[in-house]
Amino acid sequence: MYNTNKITDKLRLRHILSLIILMVGLTGFTACEGDQGEMGPAGINGQDGRDGVDGQDGEDGNANVISIPWTDVTFGGFGIIRRQWFEIDDTRITQEVLDNYAVLGFIKIIGEDIVYSLPVKFPISKLILNNYLTLNTYTLHIDDEGSGPMEVPDPGVIKVRYVLIEATSMAPTGKSGHSEPSALQKMLDAGIDTTDYNAVAQYLNLE
Repeated sequence: MYNTNKITDKLRLRHILSLIILMVGLTGFTACEGDQGEMGPAGINGQDGRDGVDGQDGEDGNANVISIPWTDVTFGGFGIIRRQWFEIDDTRITQEVLDNYAVLGFIKIIGEDIVYSLPVKFPISKLILNNYLTLNTYTLHIDDEGSGPMEVPDPGVIKVRYVLIEATSMAPTGKSGHSEPSALQKMLDAGIDTTDYNAVAQYLNLE
């Protein structure tokens, strides 16, 4: 007969040895895992994208301004007809200018340093000077409503100068969708008195 106790002891011994071998193997696998290494160097940066297309150049500061130098205007005695007008041909006064520009007119009386803004009414003689535009033409209008002595010599010479400046805002442009202020509005925003010739001339760099 077999000795069952001896067989049982051998089986237990094998089982214990198997467990020991298994534990040693697991410990060995764990020990093989080292510390995590440092991060490698960063890769080379990619190439920059192409530059965008350059925008269009802006308009010159006086692109929306039309002017003439001081021009002599000679008128005769009023007599019975106490109204006169003088026309200056200017092909720059187009329909677009008539629709979108304002006229700033100025006169100087010969022998005086004062510049008057049009329209102007002289209090003693009641002489009224005004100006207006028609297609290709600037008109200086002189109307004598009185009979007293004239501040402007009769007959005489006066000097006239006009400045036509854009008064209508430009259509919305760009991403903002806002209208571009007109040249006249920019002048007003800068605090310029449009009846002051010296201020207007300095702002617009008129010679």
